[in-house]
Amino acid sequence: MNAEDVVTITSRGMITIPLSLRKRFNLKPGTQIAILEDEGKLALIPLVDIEQIRETFPTLAETSTIFDKSRKEELELER
Repeated sequence: MNAEDVVTITSRGMITIPLSLRKRFNLKPGTQIAILEDEGKLALIPLVDIEQIRETFPTLAETSTIFDKSRKEELELER
């Protein structure tokens, strides 16, 4: 554990996640985090934003178009 990974709970029960960890885990203002308890330990689990998923993965129509184009090129190479 790094010294920068140690945080203090405020009187209102809040903590500040160190910048290095926020950058590493792409945590931005508004990111929701689940707090899970397991065998006396707490784990912070960022919840995935559906918009991030949409930006990361193509739509079904785009995937189909990409697949069709790739398959067409493959068939042409086989000739």
